[in-house]
Amino acid sequence: MVNIQITTRASLLLHAAGLISIYSLYGVLQEKIMKSSTYSPHKEHFTSSSLLIVFNRLFSTSSGLAILMHKTRQQPENGSFAQRLKPASPYFAYALVALCNFLSTSCQYQALRYVSYTTQSLAKTSKMVPVLIVGAVVWRKKYMIREWVAAGVILAGCATYLFAAPPMSHGSHPKTSSLSDHSALAGILGAAYLVGYLFFDGLVSTTQERVFGKNPSSSDPFGPESPVLDQMIWTNVFSASIAVAASVASTAVGDFWPNVKLLLTSPSLIWDVSVFSAASALGLIVLLNTIASFGALSSSLIMTVRQFLSILINAGIFGNFASVSLLGWTGVFWVASGIWIKINRNYDPPKQPRNTASSAAAAATSEGDEAKESLLLRTEHASIGNTLGEEVLAPPSPPVAYKQVVLQYLVPIAIPAVAALLLAPFVEGRSSISLESGTIS
Repeated sequence: MVNIQITTRASLLLHAAGLISIYSLYGVLQEKIMKSSTYSPHKEHFTSSSLLIVFNRLFSTSSGLAILMHKTRQQPENGSFAQRLKPASPYFAYALVALCNFLSTSCQYQALRYVSYTTQSLAKTSKMVPVLIVGAVVWRKKYMIREWVAAGVILAGCATYLFAAPPMSHGSHPKTSSLSDHSALAGILGAAYLVGYLFFDGLVSTTQERVFGKNPSSSDPFGPESPVLDQMIWTNVFSASIAVAASVASTAVGDFWPNVKLLLTSPSLIWDVSVFSAASALGLIVLLNTIASFGALSSSLIMTVRQFLSILINAGIFGNFASVSLLGWTGVFWVASGIWIKINRNYDPPKQPRNTASSAAAAATSEGDEAKESLLLRTEHASIGNTLGEEVLAPPSPPVAYKQVVLQYLVPIAIPAVAALLLAPFVEGRSSISLESGTIS
């Protein structure tokens, strides 16, 4: 029993390391591809999100076909490759989900041209706020106090980040009117793309549930009873077709051939796009296996850690640390606290397990990075208690209310604020030294 638990924990750590590594690489390459001007000696930018989606979907489709071929050879009694490849739903169902997915991913990539990865990530975490409000007001759904507190903390964190004044550098000067206007326009465009991303990302899951319906549960996400492979292959086929059509249509605005030329003449860009697409496909496979093996709660916690590690990694690589004040970073970690409050169910009453196959299938048709967070938000309610394979014991008696308030709410909220107060003297001292050295020079 002890050996089994050790093996299970080691496997969970291995899955966690894989997810964090793969998706951190994915996040770095995503921002690099959409923002870097180092792929060409003429400082050209790669601007075609449609071409990037084509590569991504081709890799995902190829991965799905390879898994299907392997499963067919491993389990020939479940049908031939051609029989299992046959679509289980009408073509329009895949096409409709693929269209929503294409629009969502396009907005996600385009937003990075105008806003930082940090801003994009925080915007995506804040989408639970309108979901709660619409669910409560329109659909009369009941939500737990924990979910409302989490939404409030996330909203406060986002507001703190957005309204925190950026730190003054020693060489800073007032911006000219033209630069200010350009910055304002970029902010508006970035916000518009983020709104489009959040809207279409939410539309993917609702459309998928409407056209595919509920799916039977399966312990193997790639097994014959699971809809994952079917939807992964056919939705990506249609998504790639839509992306090809959009890429060709972009010739009307002169966007297609310059990007194709940049791809053909820049080996480093081809390499980054290929690794980016491979990371998307591989990350999906590891994520699905993690959900199937350890439950959605563990997967959600891993992906939350991954998301905020990616924020720090990207900020360090692309020089965004200096552009965010200490108060702004406090807001970032308040968002992390809000997400922790949401997924921490230690004080919740026990729940019965629910069907998670539909949500696993949703991952197969989503983009390889942050769209998986929506999958985990939908499935985390389906996992209960023990995620390490141990026997599920009877729930403890309800704790004292004040203990719950302190440990579940106040401590996570206080940690970022206390850390900011402790770090403030050092950060301000370093800023004043930089300012003095700049003045002397």
